[in-house]
Amino acid sequence: MALRRVRAWLAASVIATGVLVVSPGSPGQHTLAELREQFVRERDPVKKAKAMTRLGAAQWQAARQANAAGEFEAARQLVRQYLDDTEEAAKGLQGSGINAEKKPRGFKDLQIQVRGSLRELEQMILTTPAELRGSLEVYRRDLLAIEKQLINELFPRQQGKTPEKKASEE
Repeated sequence: MALRRVRAWLAASVIATGVLVVSPGSPGQHTLAELREQFVRERDPVKKAKAMTRLGAAQWQAARQANAAGEFEAARQLVRQYLDDTEEAAKGLQGSGINAEKKPRGFKDLQIQVRGSLRELEQMILTTPAELRGSLEVYRRDLLAIEKQLINELFPRQQGKTPEKKASEE
C-alpha cells in the first residue's frame, strides 16, 4: 500500500513539474512544460497544429509511462489534457478560414497525430482495469469525432457524400 502511495506521489510530481519525458542526454528535446508553453503561446493556427504534434507526442509518452506504472488516474488526466489541446488546435484551424483541401498544412499534421493517438488510446484502454475505462472510452469517441472533422476538411468531396452548399452558392 505504501508503494502505491509513493508511485502516486511520484507520478503527480512528474506531471506537475513537467520533468523531461525523454532521456536527459537527448539534445534538442524539451520538457512537457516547455512544449505546453510553446503551444499556448502560438497564435498562428497552422503553427499551433504543428506545435500540437510535438506536445502530443510528449503527452502520450508521459501517459504511457504513468499507465505502465499503474498510475491510471495520472494517465487519464494526461489523455484529457491531450484531448483539450487537440480540440483547441482543431477549432483554431477550422476557424482560420483556410481551405484545407488546397492548403492542407496543419490539418494534415493534426489528423496524422490524432490517428496515432487513437491507436495509443486503444492500447491504453486494453491495459487499464475495466472499472476505470469509462472516461477513456469517452475520450476515444471525442478523438474519433475530431479526426472525422479533420478528414472532412481535408477531403470535402468524398465519394458517396453529397457536397454541402454554401450560402454564397445559393
